[in-house]
Amino acid sequence: MAAGLVEPGGEAHRVRQLDPGERRAKPWILRRSADPLPRQRKRKDGLGQSMGGLGWKREEQGAGHRPVQAHRTPMLPAMSDDLAERLLAASELHGDFVLSSGKRSPVYFDKFRFLTDPPLLKELARAVAALLPDGITHLAAPEGAATLLVAAVALQTHLPLAVVRKEPKPYGTMSQVEGHAPPGAQVGLIEDVSTTGAQVLRAARALESAGCQIGIVVLAIDRGGGARLREAGYWVKAVVDVEAGDGAGPVGDSSGEEGGD
Repeated sequence: MAAGLVEPGGEAHRVRQLDPGERRAKPWILRRSADPLPRQRKRKDGLGQSMGGLGWKREEQGAGHRPVQAHRTPMLPAMSDDLAERLLAASELHGDFVLSSGKRSPVYFDKFRFLTDPPLLKELARAVAALLPDGITHLAAPEGAATLLVAAVALQTHLPLAVVRKEPKPYGTMSQVEGHAPPGAQVGLIEDVSTTGAQVLRAARALESAGCQIGIVVLAIDRGGGARLREAGYWVKAVVDVEAGDGAGPVGDSSGEEGGD
C-alpha cells in the first residue's frame, strides 16, 4: 500500500504502507501521485486553484460570467511536513478486523484517533482548507465522524456548513440535508476516510437534489473511494492517499459499506 501528504496547492503524495504481517522498520517514503480532474465533469466557473498557505488564485472568467459570491479562506499557515505520517501513525492498526461489510481485513484506520486529538484535528483541518478552491461557498459532510472534521474546517475557513443524513429523518423538518446548503451553493464536500466512496456519493447526490453544486470533494484519507468518485465525475483531492497493493486484502475504517467509507 502507499499513502502520502499533500503539498499546499498540490496533489497528494503516497507513502508506502505495510503488507499483512510486515512490521514497520523505517518512516514512510513520500512520492508524488497524480490527482487528475474527473473524466466527465470539469470544474465549475469561478472555482480557482488552491494556493495553500499563500491564499487563493481565481481562474480567468469569460465575459458576462456572474462571479459566485463566496467567502475567501483566510491566510493559512504552512502544513507540517510530517502530517501524513502522524495521521497514519495515530490511526493505522494491524490485526484481524471484521469490517462493517462483513469482510475481514489485516489493516484498519481508526479515524477517531486523529479526529479526537485537538492539535492533530486542527492541523488536518488546515490541510483540508488549503485544498479548497476559491469560489466554494459552503461546506458539507456525511453524517457521522466526518462532522467533526467539517466543523473544524468551517472554523478555519468561516464557511457555513451542512450535514447530510443517510436518509431523510422521519420527524421534524423531514430533512436529509441539515444546516446551510441553499440552492446554488458551491459545496466543498468533506470526508474523513473513504474506502468505497459510497457514503460520499450518496451525500453528493442528496446535495445536488437540494439544488447545490459539488465544487470539490476533499478526503482526509483516501483508501480507494476517490477513484469511484472521480469515475462519477467529481473533482477529488486527498490529504493522504492510501493505495492498496497486491495481496493486501480488503481494508476499511469504522463506518460505511464495503469495509468503510
